[in-house]
Amino acid sequence: YRGPEPGGASNVNANVNANVNADANGGFDVATMTTVYKGSTGKAVKVLQSVLVEMYGCDIAVDGVFGPATKECVTLFQSRHGLDADGVVGPKTWAGLLA
Repeated sequence: YRGPEPGGASNVNANVNANVNADANGGFDVATMTTVYKGSTGKAVKVLQSVLVEMYGCDIAVDGVFGPATKECVTLFQSRHGLDADGVVGPKTWAGLLA
């Protein structure tokens, strides 16, 4: 985990747009983002992993499987951003990640 990458947001936004529905302004309603946690699979996990890799420098696979490495990176992100470091990516963590 290195923190946000300069210019990383545009790549991530394209990746997120391809995997979830953006609102009319190109933003995201984090309240409707799927809550994911260890054991989750699918598009929302891939989006999460892409954000963690591209914006925060996590060394994890972008495979759509929320495993131990993804949880570790999420927990580190949460603790460094004043969030409850529980490894669960709900509305507050999505908001922090996509800010």
